[in-house]
Amino acid sequence: MAVLPFADLSAAQDQGYFCDGIAKELLGVLARIEGLRVAPRTSAVHLHHQRLDIRDIGRQLNVNAVLEGSVRKAGDRLRIIAQLIDVASGYNLWSERFDRTLDDIFAIQDEIAARTAQALRGVLTAQDEAALRRERREDPRAYDYYLRGRKLLDQLLITRFEVAREMFRKAIEIDPEFARAWANISLTHAYEYFWFGRRPEHLKAALAAARRAVELDPNLAEGRAAVGFALAYGDRFEEARGHFERALEIGPRVGRRTSFTAALVGRRGI
Repeated sequence: MAVLPFADLSAAQDQGYFCDGIAKELLGVLARIEGLRVAPRTSAVHLHHQRLDIRDIGRQLNVNAVLEGSVRKAGDRLRIIAQLIDVASGYNLWSERFDRTLDDIFAIQDEIAARTAQALRGVLTAQDEAALRRERREDPRAYDYYLRGRKLLDQLLITRFEVAREMFRKAIEIDPEFARAWANISLTHAYEYFWFGRRPEHLKAALAAARRAVELDPNLAEGRAAVGFALAYGDRFEEARGHFERALEIGPRVGRRTSFTAALVGRRGI
């Protein structure tokens, strides 16, 4: 299957970060289902931006179904519409409209993921349910800041790193144990160190934030990957390898950032 970007139907058209975040989260959760192949996000986004028909997108990605949706967000009110489309027929396998509040965002994501998995698998096994289970639900307002930060960080621009870091800091001010926010604070420092100046304070901050993420959640793939980044950028390749291997073991699709760095340090002898 493939997950397409969710459309921003908000009046101000300023919720792109939130729409992208929901799609990425769903992709990550569904990718944990054993036997369910989820197309890479970059490929799906590229084809979606070409404004191709759903059936054309499905055929080019070699998938049987495509999940798409839209978000209308106004203050704390949410309207999310999601639909799973059968590529061969073009008909919906299921569709649903959720009129909820921001506090319900995780429940909505869980329901979309469960209904999608059930539609594709026929039945949810105990293993499937375990894969879909969310270990921890962050404060929704902290989560909103986290998604803003992720959108900025993904642009990989020097002018965005500090702003992204501020978004993640706002997230942990609200929810100090938000491990993913700590991991992404680490990445902002690591990227800034590696590409823009090699300032030692950035490397030190990157390692400290990454270790805090792992301390809060030892089974967080993003946290393990962030430690690997900080160690690799500090030329501690042998130590980095163990953390990258653990990240891939926990979450094989932890993301392009991990794959990029794993390849980078691999070329240096790991």
